[in-house]
Amino acid sequence: MSASSRASEASRAAFPRPTSASQYPTPLAAPNVLAPLVRPPSTSPPPLPFRPPIVPPPGWTSSSHVIPAAYPRRWRQCFGSLSRESRPFTKDRPDPDEGRAERAERNNVEARRVIRMRYHAQESEVDWEAVPRSERPEGLWIAGECWRREGRGENGEGVTLIVTHANGFTKECWVPTIRRLLARGPAQASSSFGELSTAEDSGPANSGSSGGSDARIDAAVDTNIDEVWFLDDVHHGASIDLNAGLIGPVHPWSDGGRDILNLIQHVLPLPERPEREALEWREETPGRKRKIIGVGHSFGGNALVQAAHARPDLFHALFLAEPMCPPVPPSADADDFETGNMRWVLVSGAIKRRGIWPDLASAASTRSSPFFASWNDEVWDLWLSHAIIPLEPGELHVSSTRHGPVQLATPPWAEAAVFAETTAMAEGWDKLAEINLPVGFVMGGDPQATTGEENTREMVWRAPKAKNERIVDAGHLVVQEKPDELADALWRFIGSVASEVQTEEEPRARL
Repeated sequence: MSASSRASEASRAAFPRPTSASQYPTPLAAPNVLAPLVRPPSTSPPPLPFRPPIVPPPGWTSSSHVIPAAYPRRWRQCFGSLSRESRPFTKDRPDPDEGRAERAERNNVEARRVIRMRYHAQESEVDWEAVPRSERPEGLWIAGECWRREGRGENGEGVTLIVTHANGFTKECWVPTIRRLLARGPAQASSSFGELSTAEDSGPANSGSSGGSDARIDAAVDTNIDEVWFLDDVHHGASIDLNAGLIGPVHPWSDGGRDILNLIQHVLPLPERPEREALEWREETPGRKRKIIGVGHSFGGNALVQAAHARPDLFHALFLAEPMCPPVPPSADADDFETGNMRWVLVSGAIKRRGIWPDLASAASTRSSPFFASWNDEVWDLWLSHAIIPLEPGELHVSSTRHGPVQLATPPWAEAAVFAETTAMAEGWDKLAEINLPVGFVMGGDPQATTGEENTREMVWRAPKAKNERIVDAGHLVVQEKPDELADALWRFIGSVASEVQTEEEPRARL
């Protein structure tokens, strides 16, 4: 064993199984069945905005795509006329001479507007199939990047990864982890994930595995990864450019789950390599069933839980890094946010986030702040090149020699709108218990983001086939901080999934 492997092993732990009954009612939230997917109105897809190209690993090709998002959206106010530069929750420009107290009050007022906008959201109860296409709101779009392995067989049984990011971030944050994963080659079917001894549980950390040699299959099983799809959520990164003038001020997390299902059911090209930038929506057609493993972080992990709960038959497994599925009961009304609870902290924190700098050097100077100090260097470089973009329209890219103003690709108002969702964490908590797929959790050492030690411990065991590991020297931003350790965990998880005999009935859809 190498020194790096020994160090990685030393930093790993696991949550033991809970020893007492849950203190939370079931269900914690009102059931939310994802709405059916409808063909979007016929519109010309927008061009992708420029981003510096990312070279895939040797033996892989990359292509960038405009992907139709799920249609319709859950709420009417998901459609609108907003763009990155909009200020939907601000009535007046800040006074340049305002003091700290005035700034704090302005931020609080804006945060309340974010929350109240969410409470005024109206369900889309329209029979969209009966509405003429010319009268429907325009559909939204997702920016995606696909890496495909050269030399894969058209009828191969390799793995497809669908990768989702945390709120406020972009798809490129996952690139260092996935690059390290692919460098390791096919996972070994004898790999173990989550089988760590703890003081309270000396057995394998997996209640769903049958254990023993009869639960292992031939090590020659195909654990090759055939393709990886990196996705920017509709309110994030390059997707905001695609949706300029189309998006609204609210964003239900369940629509993120529907976006994933829409990609799998109606958009993914089979089996040829996608040559066109704009991918077309099509009616679901039979074809080779992909072996899909959803890989998600935080908010993106919740979206994968929502998707896999609705259509477990489309997924092979889930790998969740710090997923936002803790037992946070839905808020009764808008004022419930203003009691200093978790949602208020998240919304107000996003509203206060700085989104514009006079130049790239000023943005880069934040590297030493507590938020960024623990980030991996490669992740940081990708943040500067892809999550920080020119403020002026028409500029092609940000470079180290550029002196013009720059801004966050995901604006603070969009991040705040996502955090204002009131029921999604409880929905994720409820749905985890009904996902009968292998689910691997990777958590950081500090469980504050997932509401504490006991709640997190229960969360990572809710799925019947759950396994978990902790990277003890990482925080909630484990993707940004520990891509090497995370890639190792994902590699072992893929191998451990391949090693289990699947004897259950085919999972049924819940749509």
